[in-house]
Amino acid sequence: MKNLEQDIATKISKDIAKQIDESVLLSVLIDSGWYAVPYHFCNSDHAVDIMLWFENQMLKGDYNRLSGSFVFESKQDAEWFLLRIS
Repeated sequence: MKNLEQDIATKISKDIAKQIDESVLLSVLIDSGWYAVPYHFCNSDHAVDIMLWFENQMLKGDYNRLSGSFVFESKQDAEWFLLRIS
């Protein structure tokens, strides 16, 4: 029983650390001039559509997915993405 509790505690700790790391990185990118667009996948089909959109776009800058947002180096890329998911 103790191993199960330790495994659960370890997993929860790692999940919390990942969330904190992503949140800090998101803040750093935004402070550096990147643009965040919050997202929420409606279903798995929606997630696939968005990922296909990224594959088929000629983005001007880099992008990343962090803490419930996509962050874009280019304002134009963020605007196009926002129009796509609206």
